[in-house]
Amino acid sequence: MNSYGGVYPLRTVAADFSRHGVRLLAPHVNFSEARCSVESNAVRIGLGAVKHLTRKSRTSIVERRPFREFRDILERVPLGYREIEALVLSGACDGLAPLATEAYPIVHEDLLARLKQQRSAAALESLVARYPQGPRAALYSALVRIRNELTFLDMHVHDHPMRLLREEALRAGCVTTAELTARRGAFARIAGLVAATRRLATRGGEIMQFVTFEDEYGLLEAVLFPETYTALGDPVTNPGPFLVAGRVAEDHGEIHLLVSEVTPFYRRPQPYGKA
Repeated sequence: MNSYGGVYPLRTVAADFSRHGVRLLAPHVNFSEARCSVESNAVRIGLGAVKHLTRKSRTSIVERRPFREFRDILERVPLGYREIEALVLSGACDGLAPLATEAYPIVHEDLLARLKQQRSAAALESLVARYPQGPRAALYSALVRIRNELTFLDMHVHDHPMRLLREEALRAGCVTTAELTARRGAFARIAGLVAATRRLATRGGEIMQFVTFEDEYGLLEAVLFPETYTALGDPVTNPGPFLVAGRVAEDHGEIHLLVSEVTPFYRRPQPYGKA
């Protein structure tokens, strides 16, 4: 994690750690070192992973902590707005009043809006933590947290997005990558993020695409042959998630998917059960 370099994005590597039982802890101004470190049989993400946070600011945070409330860090550490935004939205200040973990992301966004107007502890005056409301408040909070972790850490720490979206994936007729072995030769649909992709030209000059998809259970190799690739119009051009369907095949003991359908996950039918 400290000296990463490889084929897969950091989020995929971090997810693999979690799948193999390694617990990841989000960066925190009171607990993180500059680099990732072992803490209570887990890996604490270091402050060096937080985008926009300068080395000087990281050093100042470590030297001037602990912080009991958010006001402390504002008064003790000179930080630019982008640094504050990255720390707040990545969860690195959670628990420092008024940034209650349970109020994420509402109070965090309220605080940042104030700090944009007034860069001092005065922005905290009369700020009352508002909490997410509604039947899907917990899901909303978790998905926004993951989005912000991906934005500011390049990885999701608290949970895997496909685990949070599993109910939606099931409603769309998806199975998990772990279930594909039992479906050799059959049609199947999965939901996943893109872990890696490459395009190749055939001898005839046609383009085909190899994609590695990822869900909370593991990785799946998928192939879009030239006819499918052309018919679908180069459908995999961002990290997703996607709904991907095709025939399950096996080659030298490895399961892969011969793709016939690709749809962005947000275009799934009846999201959240809506008719």
